[in-house]
Amino acid sequence: MNQLAAFALVAEEYEKTGDAILGMAPLFDTVIAERAGQPFEPAWFASRFAELFGRAMSPTIAQALCERLEEAKLLERHQLTDGSYVLLCSPKGRVNSSLTENHIQEIAETFVDFSAGLLEKLGHHKSKQSLADDFLQRIAKPEFTSIFLVPERKVRFSRVLSLKGTKHPAREWSLNQAVDYLVADFVLKLSESEGDSFDRLASIAYGALLADAVSALAEPPRANSEDRLRVVIDGPILLDALNLNTESNREYAIGLIDLFKSSGLMLVTFDHVIDEMQRLIERTLESYTRGDAFGPLAARIRSTRGHALYARTVASSLQTHVKDLGVTTLFSDKYLDPPHINFFSTVEEDLLRNALGEVHENLGPRIVDARSIATVIRLKRDNQRSSSALDSGTVFLTRNSALVRRTETYLGRGQSEPRPRFTIMSDGQLASLLWFHNGSSGSHLSKQRLIANCANAALTRLDVVERMTETLDRLGGDHRAQFEMLMRDKRASLCPMRLTAGYANAITEDGAIAVLDEMRRVVATPFVEQVRSDAESRIGEVRLKLQSSEKRTLID
Repeated sequence: MNQLAAFALVAEEYEKTGDAILGMAPLFDTVIAERAGQPFEPAWFASRFAELFGRAMSPTIAQALCERLEEAKLLERHQLTDGSYVLLCSPKGRVNSSLTENHIQEIAETFVDFSAGLLEKLGHHKSKQSLADDFLQRIAKPEFTSIFLVPERKVRFSRVLSLKGTKHPAREWSLNQAVDYLVADFVLKLSESEGDSFDRLASIAYGALLADAVSALAEPPRANSEDRLRVVIDGPILLDALNLNTESNREYAIGLIDLFKSSGLMLVTFDHVIDEMQRLIERTLESYTRGDAFGPLAARIRSTRGHALYARTVASSLQTHVKDLGVTTLFSDKYLDPPHINFFSTVEEDLLRNALGEVHENLGPRIVDARSIATVIRLKRDNQRSSSALDSGTVFLTRNSALVRRTETYLGRGQSEPRPRFTIMSDGQLASLLWFHNGSSGSHLSKQRLIANCANAALTRLDVVERMTETLDRLGGDHRAQFEMLMRDKRASLCPMRLTAGYANAITEDGAIAVLDEMRRVVATPFVEQVRSDAESRIGEVRLKLQSSEKRTLID
């Protein structure tokens, strides 16, 4: 079965049943069918599932799924002569999705037509099949990881990507960002148009999100604990909820928080997260005043009249605004004393901070995230081996999927799984888990998440602005000053990304001038159209007068 069609089928089956395992049955059935009638082996199942569907699964998770797989009749208990039993693989047979492979191919081809021309102009020739594969890969996991790995200043590409064996890291990373932008822009345009293409993509993303949660967390029964899960919310999600990003981000973040509240979760954040949010807002406002602001908040200020004043108001009483969201602030220094510090020392926190270098080249965000993760482990205390995320005491919630993976890899070094379990989760993983336990639909919130992630990936990036500025500087004259002035305009500020796809390395002197010309044209267009409209109105009035005059002459 085509991977993306399988994800769409997961979404369809889950919406019908409200049961995570029954929803995942088409994927599990595909794996189990390969060993029909043979004993179920968790290690093999986890490995094969990851190969087929691109979702990492540990043998521990596969083992935890056994009971539910048996209930779903995908495993059959076979009694042995010594009184023990073995679970045999028992596939149920293929179920077809309403989303066919032809539908998927048709959308992929439309994306290729949408993007190939621009990439060629930028000097990168990618085969149609390769470009289609890039698109489908991102739809299966629309988190646009490259945007999380870009620091506030220039990336030292060789250090970040040498670990991946990349021969030309700067060029390849910049190209990955360009494809991220093109996919995000394409999906956003589909979401605004008529037709069912966007709904089909949203269905794939929804099913993939459900698959990601089950493969990473399973769905074991909850323990008898009456303690509520405490969720430590990361700064970017709170900034989104406070309307300091795009409107689509705000809608998704508020929907996410409402889901948490209705599920009875305890929502908190840390004081150092609040401090980092405060610094970000203030830096953006200062940069906006100078004319060199970038990022989500800067884009929102440019696009929404009066938003700079709103941001200043929020910054002046940030903790109160966070409290109004239903989120309590905890002071992390309180957990630096025994017994909490015994569970994760300051030395271990320093090692973790260094390990996050692949995710954050900038030291500031790295310190904040390391402190948050370390404090969560201290809050867990003895709750190190919970069988369920919902009974794990405390988790750190982030929308940075790269941070989740890097943290779990670090905490699981030398072991079969991270220790402690369930320290950090992505927003999608926790939302999916709550949908499972509540037996509720996540279709609408998942769709909001897809739009929000695309909106983030389509924002103007610093490396593009810097490359434009440096190139225009070399050309001399007032080019740079014009560019900085035009970047204050909402419409003009979109041009650098739209004409370069965020592919900073492709910005030549001629290309920079072309972008600047387009920015001027975009700013001038409304005035030109108004002048043209006024002229046409006056010409129409003159014609009416002439016609009226001619009629009077004939009558006379």
